[in-house]
Amino acid sequence: MSQLSEPAILEIARLQTEADQLISVRNLSQSDRKKADLIIAKISSIRSLGLSSDEIRRDAQSKKDADTERIKERAFRAYLCGRPAKEIRDIEAGQQTITYVPTQNAPFGVNTGYLVPTSFANLVAEGQAQFDPLLNPNVVTLIQEKEFKLLPLQVPGWDLSTIAAQKVAETAQQFDGGPGNADPVFAGKLLNRWTYRTTLRASYEWEEDEAAYGRALNAMARAYGIGFARGIGKDLATGNGTTAPQGVLTGAALSGQINATAGKLVLTDLTNFYFALNKIYRSSPKCAWLMNDTVHKYLRNATDTSGRPLLSVERDFEILFGKRVYVCPSLPNPMASPALSNQLIFGDLSHYIVHASAPLIRRLPQRYADFYEAAYCGLLMVDAVVFDPTNGVTPPIISAEIQ
Repeated sequence: MSQLSEPAILEIARLQTEADQLISVRNLSQSDRKKADLIIAKISSIRSLGLSSDEIRRDAQSKKDADTERIKERAFRAYLCGRPAKEIRDIEAGQQTITYVPTQNAPFGVNTGYLVPTSFANLVAEGQAQFDPLLNPNVVTLIQEKEFKLLPLQVPGWDLSTIAAQKVAETAQQFDGGPGNADPVFAGKLLNRWTYRTTLRASYEWEEDEAAYGRALNAMARAYGIGFARGIGKDLATGNGTTAPQGVLTGAALSGQINATAGKLVLTDLTNFYFALNKIYRSSPKCAWLMNDTVHKYLRNATDTSGRPLLSVERDFEILFGKRVYVCPSLPNPMASPALSNQLIFGDLSHYIVHASAPLIRRLPQRYADFYEAAYCGLLMVDAVVFDPTNGVTPPIISAEIQ
């Protein structure tokens, strides 16, 4: 017998009580007898499996989802190899069939792409997050859609840097006026969409040659992830918010801080910058430092008054003043782009909102046909914004000028 889980034990006790109440009736009806027999059979099933009914249903649902995902993967592989599956079985519906045709909402017309399965989309997202922290849901607020569409999204919020409860008399009216009694203003930002494209080319026999990759789909997903991250990341760093997503550097407020010595960061520079951010944002779990590789080098050389490095490492993360440090390859180099030298960023990165669709893949068999290759065009829609509910009064993300 399987070891019973706590939910299974509790459910057996409940069902046994219900069965005992039915059986204890002197003149038990035929319908109640059948009901009692069903309850006893259910108890036996739970005892044999060691799971409660809810756990059994969740386990069955998990198996069904896994089977469905495998079917979607096979259909996707067939599409990439030029053998699109017209129908596959819907596991939940039994004999009913589902027609898998290219998605209908692609930006270039009808039937121009294939919405990738969840497993492939997760691999693309993983590659993006590994390349650029601005596409990492653990660093910023990443809202990931499951389809290739990006409906306008209104981001709500309030100014938490000044909000405070007010002491009132027992007989005071709810909306009595008075100093400091104003309700915090509700703020919001509207996110739209921009479409990004990256194209891979591969032999018609790429699936047969996948032994060199380990698994061809994994290699393709990683390539798309890095390609998307490198292209989208530039706009997520410095986009103007009008013809592209708003970059985190564009949306960050200027702190007025500047390092005293060119090419060097010292303790005073960093503490002044640290305390330029409001305490409410410094307390956020996603409060972090963001910089490019050049500034990261300055920081690695920074020491305290006793000559000890300011950077520490905790659980494989670099830490400065208790906050994680992330290197963003998309941020411009101060030496190469002096006009964009405000690039040491500090703040609550949960206020950087990134809205992304699921990837869409288009197979173009004629593009490189002379080389016996096909083009695989990947599409992804993204928008982003630095959400400051205070409208610049108490910004959640700030930048310092590094010279």
